[in-house]
Amino acid sequence: PDSRVAATPPGDAPRPAASVAPVPPPPPVPEPAPAVFEPGNGERTSPPAGISPAAAMVPAEDPQRAAVAKYLQAVESLQPGTQGDPEAMAQQVVAGLGKGDTSGFDGMIQQAQATRTRLAALTPPAPCREFHRESLGSLEAGLELMKEMKRALAGTEGESPLLQLAERANALKARTEALELQERGLRKRFGLPK
Repeated sequence: PDSRVAATPPGDAPRPAASVAPVPPPPPVPEPAPAVFEPGNGERTSPPAGISPAAAMVPAEDPQRAAVAKYLQAVESLQPGTQGDPEAMAQQVVAGLGKGDTSGFDGMIQQAQATRTRLAALTPPAPCREFHRESLGSLEAGLELMKEMKRALAGTEGESPLLQLAERANALKARTEALELQERGLRKRFGLPK
């Protein structure tokens, strides 16, 4: 017998077996927005609609928020990507090195010196002072590394100085990554986009 047809009493027409429709899952419950401090009332509330929780971490009227945003924008404008094509410059340096010419480092060194001078001229707001100090130190370390690399490549001292410079370059890379994390932390704290 067909399992889709229910048993019928005599004289009745066959009926399809009752089918059970699947019960749809309940709609997802939105997670509550993180609580934030609203100055003035001392209570914790959720951010208003359209405001990200990160932006709500610091009140919009916080005077340091605008100063931090302006400072980070100025620092960003100093980055090599805004001052020409860094890949093209690196390719020129490598091409010159293949011919024994280290003059390509001169352009990189000049660019780093100009960046350091412009960064030193900025006055960071209080929340950015540590970031500013570390940025200047990192630029200075990178500048010295480039100068030493140029001298090592021009000299005939063998591989030992270049291996030591590679170790310093790795340390500088780690320092730069720590700076990037610090900048992201400032942006998050003050609700600033990247």
